[in-house]
Amino acid sequence: MAGRGVGGADPASRMAYVVKSGDGEQYWVRGNLFGFKASTREVGHGFAVVETTLHPVAAAPAHVHHETDEGVFMIQGRMLVDVGEQRLDLSARDFAFLPRDIPHRYLPQEPGPVRTLWILSPGGYENYWRDMGIPVQRGEKPPPPTPPDPDYMARLAAKYATEILP
Repeated sequence: MAGRGVGGADPASRMAYVVKSGDGEQYWVRGNLFGFKASTREVGHGFAVVETTLHPVAAAPAHVHHETDEGVFMIQGRMLVDVGEQRLDLSARDFAFLPRDIPHRYLPQEPGPVRTLWILSPGGYENYWRDMGIPVQRGEKPPPPTPPDPDYMARLAAKYATEILP
């Protein structure tokens, strides 16, 4: 990631940069792949962008963010998203907005995996995935997808103003 600028509040301290496909910081989160395209480390706290490859068995439990709005752009596959009382059925090239303080969960559909691009505003919540994940080592095989552990996720999520719901 040569030429990467320094994040922070001072716009003069940042530079334009590119994260090529397959490059950038990547983590395994319960067997799902999370690739950081922009995070608070690079662009300050305004937003973050994370590309994910999600497996149906490793879907997220219902949760609510109290400080973060999410947008999800579908790259590949099909995913159901429950937001409040709505059920959204998303497929490639669809976009959904998930506002803060509204409970939601996402359910990648078979055959999977599903590829998405998450936009977080403000940035910072992406650090939850960093904390939960294991850094990807280039060339390694992916670990098997695993179901969520709601108790562990709830303890970690509290640090990021998020509740994991029963």
